[in-house]
Amino acid sequence: MQISDIWDSEVRKPLSELVIAILSVVVCFSIVEVCLEKLRSDFYGLTTDVVVNNGFTYVGRRIHEINTAPETSGRTFIVGGSVSRELTLQEGYGAPVISGTPLYNLAFSNQSVYQSLAVLDSLDLRPDDIILFQLSEKRVAQSVDVLPRELKKAAALGLAYGRIAGIPWPLEVLRRKYVEARELVPFFERNSCGSDYFLKTDTSECFKTVSLVRNHYRAPIMSRDKKQDEFQRTMSVLATVSHDGLRRVEKDVREEVARIAPRVGRFYLVEFPTDSVETRFIQNYKSNVFDVADMCCEGLPDNVVFVSSDSFKGFEDDDFYDSQHLIPAGKVKMKTYVEQMIDAI
Repeated sequence: MQISDIWDSEVRKPLSELVIAILSVVVCFSIVEVCLEKLRSDFYGLTTDVVVNNGFTYVGRRIHEINTAPETSGRTFIVGGSVSRELTLQEGYGAPVISGTPLYNLAFSNQSVYQSLAVLDSLDLRPDDIILFQLSEKRVAQSVDVLPRELKKAAALGLAYGRIAGIPWPLEVLRRKYVEARELVPFFERNSCGSDYFLKTDTSECFKTVSLVRNHYRAPIMSRDKKQDEFQRTMSVLATVSHDGLRRVEKDVREEVARIAPRVGRFYLVEFPTDSVETRFIQNYKSNVFDVADMCCEGLPDNVVFVSSDSFKGFEDDDFYDSQHLIPAGKVKMKTYVEQMIDAI
């Protein structure tokens, strides 16, 4: 036997095994992708009375619709936690028009600053868009060390973390598909015919419809003592966060705002108003520990503007259900300030 024959046999067998292994992985991945694409397309094709009954489905659906809608000029996006979610008097699914531009409220309860940045990174932003990005000491504190957990579980479908977390493109693709599968499969199990869903040609009767009714905070508001108790819990969260952790989040937000802001017309970092209870308690924290005003605006693009809570005049304690969430009377006042930011007054 020739030496070349021996070499060929020894090399070809491992090589053929490697090719078979690669093809097997590709086939398995393709099957998974076909199933996932069906779930994804069916999810986005469902009517709003099925898929917009919580923050996860509402914002995920919104991101998809915004990115696939015909191009329109001038849009405003609000991102933040429940305080931002409760800024608007929106009762249904449609985007209200304020100052001639559609206003998309993409906030949801406990949305971290990283989730807000991921929402913005998931949108096809345009040069005439306006961003209202909620900032507060509490939001920054609650965002310390949360990014690793967020990469494993979606708060809304379609969030892009590749740039924010520095994940290489191929790994980010795999991560997003894993997260989508982890969220979509339980969604269809809970809301459809379960495993029979894939066997039905007509799945329209599978889904449990839920009317989208916004349960706004309303009067009667909390008592002053209750408000103090509620905010003491907030202060306990702030007290457990390290100064280094706060500065790390500050650095991350500044870097990402500097990257995203050039894609839009104006980028507002907004510290929304609170009642006198929270305002008084938080002042000491601002003076001695951390103030979100320090996050802006030196070194950031010229279209980034910080709007402090002091800029919002005319709010009374009775406008807030607790120390920070507006009731309808307060939302009416807030609408004027949102219009001013959109109109750049």
